[in-house]
Amino acid sequence: MNKNILLLGFIVVGILLIGSALVYATLVFYDDEATAGTANSASGLIAESKAVMIAQNAVPGTLGEVELKKKKSDPNYIFYEVELLDGDIEYEVWVHAVTGTVLSVKQEQSDALSQEDLSKITNRISEEQAKSIALKAVPDGVIVSVETEQENDKALYDIEVDYNGRIASVEIDMVSGAVIGIDLEDESEDDDDDEDEEEDDDD
Repeated sequence: MNKNILLLGFIVVGILLIGSALVYATLVFYDDEATAGTANSASGLIAESKAVMIAQNAVPGTLGEVELKKKKSDPNYIFYEVELLDGDIEYEVWVHAVTGTVLSVKQEQSDALSQEDLSKITNRISEEQAKSIALKAVPDGVIVSVETEQENDKALYDIEVDYNGRIASVEIDMVSGAVIGIDLEDESEDDDDDEDEEEDDDD
C-alpha cells in the first residue's frame, strides 16, 4: 500500500515537472519570436511611397522616377533617389531609406517636354510605338523608362532599355519615328557614378 502511494507520488511530481518545463519553453519561444519581430521591424526600410511624400514635402514637383540605391563604400547606407519635376526644373532628392531623413537636394534645368509642349505636337508617334521601335533597335532588351525631351529643336523620346544588365539609351524622333542614336552604357560608368554620388554626399 505504502509502495503504491509512494509510486503515485513520484508520478504526480514527474508530471508537474514536465508540465512546468513545457510552459517555460513555450514562454521563452514566444518571447524570442516577439523580440525578433521587433528587431526586424526596427531595421526595415521605409516604403517607397513614404520616401516620395518626404521628398515632395521638401521640394515642389510631380513624381518622375524613384530608385533605391546604396553607397558602394558602405552597403548599409541605403537611400531613395527621388526625381521630381516642376515645370522645366528637375529636382533630385535623396531620402535615407531607414530614417527618412532628406540627405541632399539637387536642382537642374530639365530638358523634358511639358504636357503643354506635347499637346502642340499633333503628328507625333505614340509612346507605345516608340517603345516598339526601341526594342527593335535593342533586341532582347527590357524597357526601363521613357522620357520626352527637346534636343537641337527636335522633340525626342529618350527610352532606356536594360540590355543584359547594361542600360542602352535610345533616342527616337517623336515625329518621324527615326532612331537618332543609341548610347550603350559602359560598365565603368556605373562605378564612376557611384563614386560621384559618394563624393557629393560627403560634401
